[in-house]
Amino acid sequence: MLVKANAEIAFKRLSEIKGLKPVMPSGAMYMMCFDLANYVRLVLTVPQQFMHEACERLAQFFADHYVQSDADPSAEDVAVGRADLEPAVTSDVRRVAGVGAD
Repeated sequence: MLVKANAEIAFKRLSEIKGLKPVMPSGAMYMMCFDLANYVRLVLTVPQQFMHEACERLAQFFADHYVQSDADPSAEDVAVGRADLEPAVTSDVRRVAGVGAD
């Protein structure tokens, strides 16, 4: 089943990204990746090639924008501002889906 396979792909890859804590869905068509203040919701109903691409784009985004929390330097949380996150992710999602122009 596509959704289950995509959930496994996304969970494995996103678990490797510093700042994301994916939650494996138990029947939903999306995966949540929580941190302290914000979250990412990843839809799992796309073709697998897009799932791999989305995971790699998220990995690159977090590699470029991850900031260790000042409150607890040992914490594995992300301090990416919502203003920074939403336009980039929205743009990437639209590009992957082939919707709209940048």
